[in-house]
Amino acid sequence: MTMGTTHVAAGFNDLGLLLTANVVPHRSGHATNTPLRFIGYDLAPYNVAKNMVVWHMIQTVPDRDCATAVLQVWYSAIWERSTDRYFQRAALEVVMPMLPTYLLGGTSSPKDIPESVRILMHWAGAAESKVPLEGAMIAFADFTGNTGVISTIGSTFTHKADRGAFLRLDLTGAFAVPEVTGRQRQRDLVGSAAMFDVRHPVID
Repeated sequence: MTMGTTHVAAGFNDLGLLLTANVVPHRSGHATNTPLRFIGYDLAPYNVAKNMVVWHMIQTVPDRDCATAVLQVWYSAIWERSTDRYFQRAALEVVMPMLPTYLLGGTSSPKDIPESVRILMHWAGAAESKVPLEGAMIAFADFTGNTGVISTIGSTFTHKADRGAFLRLDLTGAFAVPEVTGRQRQRDLVGSAAMFDVRHPVID
């Protein structure tokens, strides 16, 4: 990818692409300080729903919590409870303007409601996290297969703290999450709804 240009990605979009990309200066040298613009197009319902929630969080979560909450939603299998609340609120605020169209607009069948909207409705309807911490940790271990294979991406990071954070993500699924233990861990942390609670039941 070249600074000062626009990169268009079609299909599955993940910020991991930006993490691993080789970003180089513009050949002319004039666009070196101009940002790289990344535009992603995606039709996968889950990706559409998650991206809409993340974008709304970037716009609405207080500055003191925004970066941490967005990083947890995008990468982490474990969230702080505050992130869970921000996520649920954002999903609700994203989907509410859509409901009159699909529920009052003459939609012939609940199955005609786009899957991405049904996912948003499911997330918005959770009064609190439906994903217990321990369940998320087990699910992450099962998902990664307990292979013991560690990604080498983190070793390329300049700062020791960043390398450690990436290693923790690789091993535990936790990213940008405080390291707490005991009862405080159970009280303050929950599993990621974006990662483990993606059911989208058809509305009766």
